[in-house]
Amino acid sequence: MIDELIMLLSTDWFLPFWAEVGIDVGETKRNSIQLGCRGIVSQIVGRATLMFQVDFSEERKQETSLRFLSLLKECGAETELSAACREWANRPDQELTAVWNCAHLNRRISKGDIPEGLPHLNADIKMEVENIWSRYDLVPFKFKDIARSSETDWDTYIHSLAGGSDLLSTVLQRVLLSYKLKEFWDALRKSLTQQQMQNLVLWYRAMNKGMSHKDRPDLILSYME
Repeated sequence: MIDELIMLLSTDWFLPFWAEVGIDVGETKRNSIQLGCRGIVSQIVGRATLMFQVDFSEERKQETSLRFLSLLKECGAETELSAACREWANRPDQELTAVWNCAHLNRRISKGDIPEGLPHLNADIKMEVENIWSRYDLVPFKFKDIARSSETDWDTYIHSLAGGSDLLSTVLQRVLLSYKLKEFWDALRKSLTQQQMQNLVLWYRAMNKGMSHKDRPDLILSYME
């Protein structure tokens, strides 16, 4: 997901929010990195007018990663961005899908939105999930609204390239949600017994199977086991 990180750092709308993904650099470095990321985006895109036309080969991705690391060296920002780079480089898309799905199920628990025919959750577990999730869930669409409202030339170009303004903000929302979901799960372990935690995971699995009509082990995050 280095491509997405580079594109995100190139935008104007995200410039005040780098700390949200663990990047804490001064204004001068931030502006230099942003400008450098725009150059890398141009190299990624080439003559393409839409992202799906871009070369997604491993060779191109590796070349892009090396260019990004070189940019960080030039800006003296390797230390500040090293953790974020590793995280985004090693985070599979499927993990973000699982994060979104678990968050969606937590919201359904909180709303009592469990249709007939799907498994219901033990009342004690449900109460703890509701109470703790309310402290960690993100405000929906916060960054979508910010991205949509930006009309700078560069952001307009990125929106056009991505086929709309929502692509990067959705990726960002899911990354931030992954942080919150992990914090939620750690907090939940302190409130529920091991057996209750196992029962909750079984409920997630049953809900996933009930909604997709097949087993979906890929929608259970590794730290939940």
